[in-house]
Amino acid sequence: MTEMGVRDDQDPQEAPPRGTEKWKAETKGIERVIDVLFTLQEPQTAGWIGEEALVSEQTTREHLKLFADLGVVTATTVSGVTKYQPDPTWTRFKEVSSLVEQYSRDELTDRVERYRTRIEYMRDRYDVETADGLRAKTAEEGTPIEYIQKYRKAASEWAEAEQELDVLKEALKRYEEYDRGRVPA
Repeated sequence: MTEMGVRDDQDPQEAPPRGTEKWKAETKGIERVIDVLFTLQEPQTAGWIGEEALVSEQTTREHLKLFADLGVVTATTVSGVTKYQPDPTWTRFKEVSSLVEQYSRDELTDRVERYRTRIEYMRDRYDVETADGLRAKTAEEGTPIEYIQKYRKAASEWAEAEQELDVLKEALKRYEEYDRGRVPA
C-alpha cells in the first residue's frame, strides 16, 4: 500500500476518493443510500445511486423498493429503465414539520416577513412581477450579456425565495397540527 491507500499494483485513477472508505466503515449501506438519495437533483437509477453510496446495485434496489413502499421515494420506469427520486409530497412534509420543530410561531412569522420583503425588493428593483418575468428580460433585444447573467441569477434566487416562502407559510398554517409537544421558548 502507498501513502494514499492505493495498492502498489492498483491504478491511482481507480482508487476510491479520500474519505469514502471511512464513510463506508462508519455507516450502514441503507444510510449511505439515503444520503445519496436526498441529494439528488434529478431521478437516478439504482445502479447510479448504489455506486455513489458504495452499495451493490441489488441491495440498493431493495432499499429503494422499501422506501417506495413507504411513500418516501418515487420510482418512474421509462423504456425499461427505472429511476428513483425523493417523493415530493414526503419531502414537503419533512420540510414543513422540520420548520415547526425548529422555530416558534413568532420566528416563522418573522421569516415569512423577511422573504416577502426580499421578493418585494426584487419586484421593485427589476420592475417585473415574477421571477419568470425577470427571466423574460434575458430574451429582450439589446439586453447586455452581463445583465442577462445577473437577471438569471436574480430570477433563480427569487424563485428559491418564493419556494421557501411557500413552505414557511404552510408551516405557519399547520403549526398546531405539527407542533407535537414542543416546549414553549
